Amino acid sequence: MPVFETNSGHRLQIQLPRHAPWDELKEAREEYERLMQERRVTNRRLGALMRERDSAINRDRMALAQAIKEGKAEPGDKNVQQVEKEVAACRRRIEAIEIALDDAEQALIDVVDEYRDDWIEETEPTLDEAYAAYADAIEVVVQARAKVSQRWAMLAWLRGFPEQVVSFSVGDPYVGTLTSPNGDPFHFGQVADALRADATRPEPKQPKASIPNQWPALGVPPGAGGVGTGVKA
Repeated sequence: MPVFETNSGHRLQIQLPRHAPWDELKEAREEYERLMQERRVTNRRLGALMRERDSAINRDRMALAQAIKEGKAEPGDKNVQQVEKEVAACRRRIEAIEIALDDAEQALIDVVDEYRDDWIEETEPTLDEAYAAYADAIEVVVQARAKVSQRWAMLAWLRGFPEQVVSFSVGDPYVGTLTSPNGDPFHFGQVADALRADATRPEPKQPKASIPNQWPALGVPPGAGGVGTGVKA
């Protein structure tokens, strides 16, 4: 049986990290992906064979009709028989691939369970580095967009001074392709601030405080029924 299934009970193709640096995970991933590819190819082959089978049935039917018309012996269904042999072989292969995929999925779970703590410990420190690189990249974009805005402002001032434009001003441009739910575009400054906030690593979520047992105050011990237990006395 598949380990990973859709709500309808079919095998779910899962996405796995392709750039993880660990050989153990890479080996398990490559085996899983190879089998999934083999499954796709074999299923396509089965579909083609089923269409070919329908065509073979029609050919045999026409051959039989011609034999009856000419008073000859029945030609049999040799076309269908040949295709059905290939269909049976293809279905056996699909069944075997499904079993192999069950094993490959379990192997993925096993390898992650075995190395999970080590890999988390190795990955955790790199997250701050990634956030820092992200924050630096945002500032590069902000500076580049500032230069674009300055050039546009310069052109507007040169073309309009002094009749239409007197004071030189850059302003905060809109990002026309990024709009709010009401259809208004966001200012670039808003976008930059949102990105800066996104480039700040969030604090780990604190576990919710447990609710202390209140039965002494109610005068009813747990499981005794009555008020606050959800159990009928």
